[in-house]
Amino acid sequence: MKKNLFYSLMTLCAVLFTSCGQEEIVSDNGNEIKAPVTIAVQAPVNNPLSRAGVTIPDGYTMQCIMQLLDAEGNTVGAQDTKQVNDGKVSFTISVDEQKNVAKALFWAEYVPTAGAAGKVYDTADLRAVGYNTASFDMTNAALMAACDAFCGKLETIGNASVTLKRPFANISVQPKNPAVAASATKLEVKYNALSGYDILEGKCSATAPVTYTNTSFNSASGAWFSNFFFAPTDVTNFAGEVSMALSGGYEKTITIRANALPLDVNMQILAKFEIGDGNYDVDVEVDPDYEALEMKVGSYINAEGKVVRDAADAVGIVFAMEAIGSDVPANYPTTLQGKTIAGYAVAIENVAAGRQALNPNGALTNLVETAASMTNGTQTTETLLTGIGDVAFKTAYDKWVGEHILGSENLSAWYIPTLAQLNAFMNTLFTIGETSATGSEDFRNLPEFEFVIGKMFDRDPIATVNYASSTINNGGNISGVRINVVNNIVTNAQAAGITVTGTGTQSALCRPMITIFK
Repeated sequence: MKKNLFYSLMTLCAVLFTSCGQEEIVSDNGNEIKAPVTIAVQAPVNNPLSRAGVTIPDGYTMQCIMQLLDAEGNTVGAQDTKQVNDGKVSFTISVDEQKNVAKALFWAEYVPTAGAAGKVYDTADLRAVGYNTASFDMTNAALMAACDAFCGKLETIGNASVTLKRPFANISVQPKNPAVAASATKLEVKYNALSGYDILEGKCSATAPVTYTNTSFNSASGAWFSNFFFAPTDVTNFAGEVSMALSGGYEKTITIRANALPLDVNMQILAKFEIGDGNYDVDVEVDPDYEALEMKVGSYINAEGKVVRDAADAVGIVFAMEAIGSDVPANYPTTLQGKTIAGYAVAIENVAAGRQALNPNGALTNLVETAASMTNGTQTTETLLTGIGDVAFKTAYDKWVGEHILGSENLSAWYIPTLAQLNAFMNTLFTIGETSATGSEDFRNLPEFEFVIGKMFDRDPIATVNYASSTINNGGNISGVRINVVNNIVTNAQAAGITVTGTGTQSALCRPMITIFK
């Protein structure tokens, strides 16, 4: 009996030992740990699709720091620092490390490639991020850009993805009457900056005196001062004064009073004042956070490919955020072939209010079927326009494109979409075949897509209409998408050939597109 009990206890001990082996450990926090965890970190770097995105300053690289904490918020082990490539980096927390780890903090910043002289922040402790540099040369654009940084946290350890955000308010100060200080050649800005930023709590525990100097000052060159202020969760307004001393032909010290500048995290704040002899009242404009202008389906974009709030500033509307069909960068001009397709935008309007004639002079017999390898309108538009000749459709298109010049290396030229591209756009608004409209209600309700004359239609009351693509079908006719209307009600849309090989004149509407790259 004793022998059997001995063997039973030995077996139990073996089971217990196995259950607490290296691949399955019970941490001090009571959590069962079975394997290393990987944390993917995303910083908004070099992202042309968003104002949140930034370009790494010349002479700098971006690094990301991970600092592990226990359940009480105390640091566990040494910081892990890695270089950020294309805005992404990943960290692994080993099984052994997890035994005492409950939380993780992250900080991404720009560091000089040669030495630490231009490193802006002291990051020895991510629970008290301070300043490594106290004096800043505002004529050094790279150094000023390196004042930007991003942070984030995980309060539960596990395989996860963390998107970092700025812990700052981006404040710019600008006079309403800069001509008063036209003879000034130097500006020196001083204030006690909030410091000791705790990523875990989102609060600051200290202040640090900082000085920003511009020895090539020009009062008329926009904002006099623009930089990042820590924006703690428990602080509404910057409690200190900001002193701006002008010299070199115009001597005056202007002081922005305490509590005049709001500290809204991840927002752009423009403070305007009038130079005078009395107190300086500051008018503040707050632009919502950077991420509010991230590109997404339904975003308005301008000629530089940047997201804008107002349709009045836009040339296009994003309708897709991935490659359509088999479209690839290799099928675009050489300057775009090393990039990645990020999405597509349709023009904010048709090229003309009414449908335009494609074959007013009778049958077109010279159009050749588009090869299956043609995946986007940059490959097919010129062939179509050359084939139809100088008719109203081509004239209207050329005129519209000439009036809507694009200016970004991340945008294709305007083009007439292929049938696949046109179909993808139309299906966001209309049922096509068995597929209901794929666009969200907000997208379909954009005013530019209204089912009225001057928007998606050119008749009042609305009537069935064709939109032309740049694809030629095997019958030598132009492929298009027809929007069907019965009794003033839109029923659906469908791919339909526009017969230009007959003697009857055919007309169609045209909605240009652009492809967005990153």
